[in-house]
Amino acid sequence: MAPQRIPLHPSLKALGERVRAEDPFLSRIRSIGNKISLALPLSPPCRFELLQSDRVNAYALPGNLVALTLGAVRLAGDDAGIAGLLGHEIAHLLLRHRRRGSAQEFEADRVGRQLAVEAGFDRDGLKNFLEGFDRLLSASPDALRSFSHPPTRQRLEKLGLFEQG
Repeated sequence: MAPQRIPLHPSLKALGERVRAEDPFLSRIRSIGNKISLALPLSPPCRFELLQSDRVNAYALPGNLVALTLGAVRLAGDDAGIAGLLGHEIAHLLLRHRRRGSAQEFEADRVGRQLAVEAGFDRDGLKNFLEGFDRLLSASPDALRSFSHPPTRQRLEKLGLFEQG
């Protein structure tokens, strides 16, 4: 018998195909995301989904839905990297960012890193993810570039994490 699939949230339909509930990456991001978000004043509580896409992207969507692509989870690597990325997206929800520009991205980086740290994850998780993303963009000029996100090195500098060298 084929695994049962849960209907796709309308906001996700254009973004990619959701991975089955049995996927170990989905269990992992839900566990990490819940650890970060459950104590926060968000109603409804955050939901976490994983999109079947090799592109590196993450979304904070209406209804407190956070979605990561498989590409983003793979780039994040470890739990600290995933927590940094989830913290950033959860921060957008917590801070009620409707429009996204550099100021909102910097704020979500700062608050998201703090949320991940308060949940017990290494503070370098977001730094490591952003450094990996910067390497990906440098190696592949056609890789996803979001107009709402300032340059990665600038984000690292704002976090006080960029080391010249």
